[in-house]
Amino acid sequence: MAQIELLQPTEKIKDSYGKINDAISSLNSATSAATPNTIVQRDANGRFKAAAPAAADDVARKAEVDATISGKEIPGNDANHAIKTGYYHFNPSTLNGPGFQYGIIHTMVSNGDTYDGTNNWVFQAAYTTGYNAIKMRRKINDGPWSDWSWVWTSESDGAGSGLDADLLDGKQPSTSASANTIVQRDGSGQFEVGAPTASNHVARKAEVDGKVSKSGDTMTGDLSMGYTENGERKLVWETPGSNVYWYYHHSSSRNDFGIYDTGLLHSPFVYDRLTSTVKLFNNFEIHNDGSVLNRFYVGLGSPEGVITAPPGSIYQNTSGGTNTTLYVKRSGTGNTGWFAVA
Repeated sequence: MAQIELLQPTEKIKDSYGKINDAISSLNSATSAATPNTIVQRDANGRFKAAAPAAADDVARKAEVDATISGKEIPGNDANHAIKTGYYHFNPSTLNGPGFQYGIIHTMVSNGDTYDGTNNWVFQAAYTTGYNAIKMRRKINDGPWSDWSWVWTSESDGAGSGLDADLLDGKQPSTSASANTIVQRDGSGQFEVGAPTASNHVARKAEVDGKVSKSGDTMTGDLSMGYTENGERKLVWETPGSNVYWYYHHSSSRNDFGIYDTGLLHSPFVYDRLTSTVKLFNNFEIHNDGSVLNRFYVGLGSPEGVITAPPGSIYQNTSGGTNTTLYVKRSGTGNTGWFAVA
């Protein structure tokens, strides 16, 4: 059997002493300063220092933490450049900002601490110093920034907030004609309104039912005319496409009813209530069961060879003259056969 050489006791003690001395030396060189290859020792305030981190798993110092957590200025004062996780100050001149006066933007990145513009997401939340209001936006992968959107709070949901509900704040829906309420249809799709007093108020069925339909209707009472034009009242019956219409005209100087011919630019028939006279223009006919019995004409000069009429018709020459003022049609149905009688 092989023999194991035993060390002399003095050699073992010497080796142990060396290791102990090395350990004591290391402990004696411990410091709170960032000295390479030394043991860390807290200072009188319980603190120690470290070199600036280089790798992701290196210890971070207060300088790195402050740069990330404490608010800092936005690069180029453009919120689109605040793409590293942390807090940033913004002001009224900040480009692409949330629209607040002053405040802080909190940037959050989905993967890593900096948005790379391709394979991660960045979110921004903006807080203002003016009141408790928050706005948010996002940018996903290589997509565009979204618009800033409100996160509503009790201080940001008042008048002017843009919330649909706040635009109706304090107004309750009702199907009845209650004052200062929002119109709501009932189960039949109907709602009530107050009686109109101005021309631009909404009309109710009661007002519509009391009117005469333009497409035809039956009246059970009198028709009161309130329409005025230049201080006169007019009622006109007109046939579309025709040059002739019936009319009633009332004013301080006129009170007549008749027919107006827009082609002749005068009224061939008028009843004047002020003078109780019937006015006929040019000519008129006497009919019996649709057949013309006689015609009465008014004109200038002789009717012979000019006016076509049945026998018995009468013609008055307004230019007058002895035996040329009044004519009677004795024969024929053409324009001859007229005989002067006065």
